[in-house]
Amino acid sequence: MAEEARDFKLALKLYEEYIYTCERPELELIVNLLCIYFEAQDLGFAQEQKISGDVMAECYDKMQQLIKISKSLYPDSVKLRFWINYVKYFYFGEEPYDVLDEKLYTNQTETLDPYFAFSDYKNKYVNEINQLKKEVEEGRTFRERLIKPIITAS
Repeated sequence: MAEEARDFKLALKLYEEYIYTCERPELELIVNLLCIYFEAQDLGFAQEQKISGDVMAECYDKMQQLIKISKSLYPDSVKLRFWINYVKYFYFGEEPYDVLDEKLYTNQTETLDPYFAFSDYKNKYVNEINQLKKEVEEGRTFRERLIKPIITAS
């Protein structure tokens, strides 16, 4: 509900309360919280949502903490690996090799998420990209809203 209303502060509060108190939170919820932290680092988004510099810094630190926790919970998840590497590439300045590892991400059935990073190859991955477009078209979660403009622009 908070996410659909685009209420950053409430969504952040609810996701953190659940994820940091739950023994094994669902992967999808972890990815959404990771996307919330990721979005909080965007200056335009932060300004629109009136996110203070302190909250941005806190989200940055918590993003790193969430990455460590989630890797231990879901060490074999391709979806999680993609999002962690996507975040590391954009906000931690790490090399993008894993994010752009076409073989790693296109030879799996767990998730369509990596295909938005390959949207330049739209002729090669027409079916996957179209499926992902349908999945994110409503933009209900921060993850969907992060993917949607990138994949629809291709």
